[in-house]
Amino acid sequence: MSGNIHDTDISLLNIQISNMKKDILKGITDINHYNITYEYLKNTSNTLFKYIYDNYNKDNFDEKFFDNCISLMFKNIKSIQKNNTSQHDASVNIGSYLGKKYIPQLK
Repeated sequence: MSGNIHDTDISLLNIQISNMKKDILKGITDINHYNITYEYLKNTSNTLFKYIYDNYNKDNFDEKFFDNCISLMFKNIKSIQKNNTSQHDASVNIGSYLGKKYIPQLK
């Protein structure tokens, strides 16, 4: 996420992700609209911003898996912000979840 994970505003990210998905479903395609409206999301995680913009409305987009990943990431960010877990442990937690999805030997 952001350069300093302790400054990441998870509530704002949740709102912007939700609203961005709604705008995509409305058929808004102007990238300038997204760059301006979802500036915090873009500045915090440009990769996530691009992923949503490029993939959300595709037929093969797994929204349930995406939402579960975002929830897991935000849960881990909150845990880091409260000093309940390290960034390393959070990364291992998220990596294990993704590994089980994409690496057949881990399923």
